[in-house]
Amino acid sequence: MNLFDLLFLAGALATIAALLTALISDAIGRRKPALRILRAWVVAVYFAADLASILFRPVSMLHLN
Repeated sequence: MNLFDLLFLAGALATIAALLTALISDAIGRRKPALRILRAWVVAVYFAADLASILFRPVSMLHLN
């Protein structure tokens, strides 16, 4: 198991926890906190995807002669 597997598992567990918390919060009638949780989750996923695309982009180098 390497670092990426652990990051994937941590992200998957965090996603499940966030969605279950939002679902339970909405089920007991607390819609505003549920929407806040979902909004924070969407922002976190967006930033994680952005960071991953920046980190794994191929590096281009210009060779000057």
